[in-house]
Amino acid sequence: MVILTPQNFPRYHRLSSAVVYFHGANLLPEVKTYGEILSFLSGVTLFICTWIAVHGCYYTYLLVGTWMLQIYSFQINIKVPEETWNVNNDGFKVLDKIHARGSGPRVMLTRQPTDGRARNGGLRVGEMEKDCLVAYGTSMLLYERLMVSSDQFEAQVCRACGLLGYYNQKLKAAMCTTCKNGDKVSTMKLPYACKLLIQELQSMNICPRLKLAEA
Repeated sequence: MVILTPQNFPRYHRLSSAVVYFHGANLLPEVKTYGEILSFLSGVTLFICTWIAVHGCYYTYLLVGTWMLQIYSFQINIKVPEETWNVNNDGFKVLDKIHARGSGPRVMLTRQPTDGRARNGGLRVGEMEKDCLVAYGTSMLLYERLMVSSDQFEAQVCRACGLLGYYNQKLKAAMCTTCKNGDKVSTMKLPYACKLLIQELQSMNICPRLKLAEA
C-alpha cells in the first residue's frame, strides 16, 4: 500500500494508483495478478518496492504494524513503504475560471445564451442545480433565470386543434394553418427551445398537441 501526502498527490487518485500504473504500463511482466487496491495482500506491493529499488529508486519502510480494513472487517499485517513520486503542477487555476455576465450573445438556433467563458457565455443551471433551487422554494427564480432571461417566446396556439400557429403581419392577427382561421388562437409564453422541439417532432411525423386552459 502506498501512502502519499495530499500536497504532493494529484486529485482523483487513490492509494492503488502506483500499483495500477505499473500494471497498466506493463512494467512488471513477472506479476501475474491484477492490480487492485488490495493487491498488497498477495505480496505485489513488496515486489513493486523491490523492483523500484533494483532500478535505482529509493524507498524505506516508514511504518510496520497491524492495519484494520473497514470494508472487510479483518486485520492485516503490512509494511508501509516511503518513496518518492514525481507529479506535475496542476494547470487548472481558480483565477482562470472566474467568470460572470449580466447580458451577452445568444445562440441563433435556440435563442439561448451561449455557454463557456471563451464565448462570453452564461452560467449553466443543470438538473442538480434546478433541484437544489426547487428545494429552497425559489421556483420564481427558476422561472426568471431559465425562461424570462433565457429564451422566452410568444407562440400562437390554436385552442381547437392544439397546434402552433403564426402571426400574420398583414392582417395583424394570429392564424392557425390547420384550421385556416384565427378565431380560437391564443397567445402564450413558452421557452423557444420547447417551440423548437415541437417543430422537430412534427418534422418526424409526430404531432404533439397543446391543451390550453383559461388563465
